[in-house]
Amino acid sequence: MELEIQRFLQNPDQLHFEFPHFPTSYLGLAAHRVAQHYGLQTAVIDNAIDGPGAKIMAMRTSESRYPSVCLSEIPAKQSENCQHELIKIAIRPRPSETSNEATEMGIKCSSA
Repeated sequence: MELEIQRFLQNPDQLHFEFPHFPTSYLGLAAHRVAQHYGLQTAVIDNAIDGPGAKIMAMRTSESRYPSVCLSEIPAKQSENCQHELIKIAIRPRPSETSNEATEMGIKCSSA
């Protein structure tokens, strides 16, 4: 998706770019976001006669440019498995009300 927008920006004769039909709304949202990252204006063209549904059109604006950081250069988020190894949590049992340990630690227990 990003490569298609980069090719579009390299061709100054092409004033608008039409994304292919996306099977999910999530991919459609991603197309809007990628186009906005490059300073393009997007619009949804609903043409049920031509094909399977709405298409997304991206148009050049005065702010259209290559960003300082391309989206493909941003590293992917680490999986949650890697993060669990970095954080260690110790869970201690709650002292009972009759325990001397609770009174030694200055914890007041109230009986309800």
